[in-house]
Amino acid sequence: MKYKLLLFLLLITQINSQTREPIFLQKSNSHLTQSTTHQDDLYKWDDFAMFLAGMPLSKENKFYQLTQNEIYNKHYHFLNREWNQILLRNIKPIHQWQAIHIPQYMKQKPVLYLLSGADFVNLYTFFPEASYYIMIGLEPPGIPSTKLFEVISIEETLYSIQKLVTEISARNYFTRRKLETEMGSIHLPGVTPILLVFMARMGLSIDGIYRVQMNALGDIVLQPNQDSSSMSELPRGVSISFYDPNYKTHKTLVYLQMSLDPESVTPTSPKGSFFLKQNRFNMLLKAAEYIFHEPKFNGVLKMIYSKMDLLVQDDSGIPYKMFDNHIWDVQVFGNYMGRIPLPRTPDVPEQKELKTLFKNNGKPLNFPYGYGILKGQNRSNLMLLIKRK
Repeated sequence: MKYKLLLFLLLITQINSQTREPIFLQKSNSHLTQSTTHQDDLYKWDDFAMFLAGMPLSKENKFYQLTQNEIYNKHYHFLNREWNQILLRNIKPIHQWQAIHIPQYMKQKPVLYLLSGADFVNLYTFFPEASYYIMIGLEPPGIPSTKLFEVISIEETLYSIQKLVTEISARNYFTRRKLETEMGSIHLPGVTPILLVFMARMGLSIDGIYRVQMNALGDIVLQPNQDSSSMSELPRGVSISFYDPNYKTHKTLVYLQMSLDPESVTPTSPKGSFFLKQNRFNMLLKAAEYIFHEPKFNGVLKMIYSKMDLLVQDDSGIPYKMFDNHIWDVQVFGNYMGRIPLPRTPDVPEQKELKTLFKNNGKPLNFPYGYGILKGQNRSNLMLLIKRK
């Protein structure tokens, strides 16, 4: 045990001293772009993503030797089985839904997903034509060291990945408790490995992964090698550059570990400046714990509301009463059965107007979305809100 710990510390020291991050240019719209094309040979992120995702690997893959055992063989078959369920229950019907209901002129806008956890599957399936994605959650980004997989047992990590993939297969959302339970090992220190699993399974290629941080102006910049007192308390995250061969487009995902408490998200705060600097965007909300139903979040919502052109959500997101029908075109799908009581969520009232809207205008929904799955099949609800031109 002491030998493994010593080896781990030695590897971390070597990685920190040898790795050089690619440089980014900061644009006024807070997008990060890569100014150099070199990739540190220490990190073969595309190989790593395919390895974690249980994908068939060539002998040239850096991680091929780690797949030649029964542990990985079980991982491979388990993820194939679960992913087939995700394709059948979630990805295929959602892809068909968005092709019909999301207007073409909206499809390429940037996308914001609040309280996302590691749920890249829904984000990318609803909005496959965008080129810039922002995910905001409470979980740490947790970029793992690929080097460690060569010296430490991977069984625990692969098992955690299997359990998290099963969450999406069974419910189509992550619970915060499950994310907290499974993330914490050396190999699975945050959401990044799960994001890589989903990207690989969705046929995307990883170009690069970079540690990022919000600065005092609300811009997303490369994380400095050493913390400064002015930035140590600001949100941190990861930026993943990837390529979609279907659309032949290079894209960027930024994940930020960030709370949305009203005290820190004000128009003059770094977090508030971040939202206000964004271009017009689409937004996704799902299984959002009903927190935005509390009046104290109205200020936060107004900043987001001012930049948003389209929203896909369930009843746990932004209250229906906040949307003016003269400004927003509203469509509803599935069944709204009233608020689902959940532990550690605010006791908010039922949305009576929304219930009437679903009763009179609800359209069919053939995939699970949000907390409705807890009441059984065909109990999910989905709202599509599009700002009128």
